Amino acid sequence: MPLGLGVVDKAANAAQAWQMILETPYTGVVMGWALREGSGLSLLNRIRRHPVHEFTPILIVSQKLVPADYCLLDELPCTTHLPDTVTLEVLRDTFLALAAKSNWYRRHSSLIDGVMELAEEDGEKAVSMLRGPLASGPDPVPLGIVVARRLVAHGFARNAEGILRNLLQHNSQCVIALYELGKALYAQGQVAEAMVQFNAAHQLSPQNLGRLCLIGEIALGEGNREAAQKAFRDSLQIDPQDPLATLGAEAAAGTLRLRPTGADSVAISMAGILNGRGVALVRAGKFNEGIASYHAALGVLQRQDMMARVAFNVGLAFLRWQKLAKSLTWFDQASEWSGGTFAKAVRFAAKVRLLEPTADFPATFSPPLVTPELPVARVEVAPAAIVDIDDDEEMLYERIA
Repeated sequence: MPLGLGVVDKAANAAQAWQMILETPYTGVVMGWALREGSGLSLLNRIRRHPVHEFTPILIVSQKLVPADYCLLDELPCTTHLPDTVTLEVLRDTFLALAAKSNWYRRHSSLIDGVMELAEEDGEKAVSMLRGPLASGPDPVPLGIVVARRLVAHGFARNAEGILRNLLQHNSQCVIALYELGKALYAQGQVAEAMVQFNAAHQLSPQNLGRLCLIGEIALGEGNREAAQKAFRDSLQIDPQDPLATLGAEAAAGTLRLRPTGADSVAISMAGILNGRGVALVRAGKFNEGIASYHAALGVLQRQDMMARVAFNVGLAFLRWQKLAKSLTWFDQASEWSGGTFAKAVRFAAKVRLLEPTADFPATFSPPLVTPELPVARVEVAPAAIVDIDDDEEMLYERIA
């Protein structure tokens, strides 16, 4: 069934689709909703929680969505749905429109990073320089959200709060703005007000697993085990296999002891545990499980220096697995998240680049689409050579001990 979108990979079920997405930087996803070995809801949540897939186009082709599902789609950028009776031409045109929007937001995300550098860590100056792009986008909400997230990451949560409150003046029920406003308030230490925003967002859109886990993490940090148990129990209803929700449920039940040391310490502690489990699994040769644990850690971290260390571990896992192109992608990602200061990631990327291209390391290796229940599978060939691994995985525990 040709889609006219170039090379297309097929996944037979939700579990296989997620594994393929972890291994390959796809440029988009077309998926059903009633999937085998998982669900469309759990797969969508996993993809969107991953920092690499913030704006990856996702097109859901199904008539099986319920009202709460539509609420979730409405709050996620570059995500839409079509009925399964749609023609291939409409499917292709809709996906290409999503891809164009995705490219627009990615370009402007890079612009925001550049503005942050030019503003010399001055939040007011950065906001002033970004007023034009914020007003000119096809939809101001996703770009406003990206700006707010970058401001919070740079320590300017108060400036982010202003942008988000402005978005809410135009639409007081904008779920993602409520959610990000809660994060900005929490970063300023306003826990009670942050929870008001989180709960308001949750009431409007109860299927966002990442938000539920964050509510649970905050409840754990505040010592409210009852609220944490509810949040993680609801999370596991969405995705019974989610590593972070499982870990949070264990912590809320008192069967797992975390080691908090600061405002975001619960999340960092959880990420440290997930990262450590990933290291152990990869060293035992369980690459799929280990990489999935690393990605779960990435889903909870906010600090890019820590994200860079976990990304390095993903690269090293693929290197041990002899998947060179994929290891290079993640070493480069680690370098990018560290601002080019992570010498070990740069060194390993240089080693991989010295090898001749193989079936796993062509000039371009990212196909445009993975489509559960749509055709065409690709066969990988292991590379003929492998880089000597002369260093160990990165650990997060020293940051949270």
